[in-house]
Amino acid sequence: MTILMRFLRLRAIVVLAVAFSTFASAAADAPLRDLPGAKDPPYVGRFAGSAIVGYGEIAYDEVQFPLTNEVDNRHFVKAAKVEGKVTRVAYLAPTGKTRLEVQRNYQEALTKAGFVKKFSCDGDACGRSARINEPLIPYAEHMKQLQGYGRQSDPAFLVLNTNQDPHYIWGTLKAEDRDVAVAIFISVLNGSDDDPLKDRVGVFVETVEPKPMKTGQVTVDAGAMEKGLAAEGRIALYGVYFDTGKADIKPESKPQLDEMGKLLDADRSIKVYIVGHTDNQGALDANLSLSQRRADAIVAALVRDYKVDAKRLATKGVAGYAPVATNDTDAGRAKNRRVELVKQ
Repeated sequence: MTILMRFLRLRAIVVLAVAFSTFASAAADAPLRDLPGAKDPPYVGRFAGSAIVGYGEIAYDEVQFPLTNEVDNRHFVKAAKVEGKVTRVAYLAPTGKTRLEVQRNYQEALTKAGFVKKFSCDGDACGRSARINEPLIPYAEHMKQLQGYGRQSDPAFLVLNTNQDPHYIWGTLKAEDRDVAVAIFISVLNGSDDDPLKDRVGVFVETVEPKPMKTGQVTVDAGAMEKGLAAEGRIALYGVYFDTGKADIKPESKPQLDEMGKLLDADRSIKVYIVGHTDNQGALDANLSLSQRRADAIVAALVRDYKVDAKRLATKGVAGYAPVATNDTDAGRAKNRRVELVKQ
């Protein structure tokens, strides 16, 4: 091979390498499109120019948030528990942005929104020794993810699994008289020198909206009511529905009323109180009246539709005098809104 041919071959290799490098750089700089069907979490925006690479939503679940940086076997050693609708979003920040710039922008936005911090950590305090992100990693398995970017087939997993120069913070935002839990994990992604994701900033945002769990999904049958009355002298029912502030029984209450009718028909010696309960929202006098009218409506339905002797039934409305859960949360208030059968 002549010197000229060697030179031309070497030049061709260099040109190809430069061309590949330019293509990779262009791919890294090109704006990413969001994962189809994904959206920003409620009450928290995104850092400008970021793209969603992972998304997950759960209608109702319990989430644990750290109160210290101690982690053991992918669990926070000391944590606060929050229940409600969960939204999780993984982002890639634009090329060239630093972790500190992204962090400061989120801090500014959260502060303006009235954010109340519960816990935060930076660097080694939540990284090398503590690995504050370890409990977050399993979330990637349940998130929809962008199908590849750079050399990564699962970029959302990479965002959650990297703890290089990490920052973590969580707290609450007041929204519609509810405390919405918000957690943000920011870190710098690892990668080889020619990986377009190397040194990109990844952001994971998690929100929990304390919406009440849908109750009444399991009708208490006659057998369970009989056992409850025998063992406890009372049983709580959540399958009788009313519109807010009203005492008209809704049609979807029929399965629960059917079971109440079966109980009272099977043993005609049973006498019960029908007790109406509310949460503590609204005026006490109004809730006393409302709970009484709801109890009366149930007795009227049992007498009219199931031919139960009215002498076997008595009613009482007690409003919020006997809660079974805290009235400070939507979930607790949902548990307090109930009807009870109490053995006479």
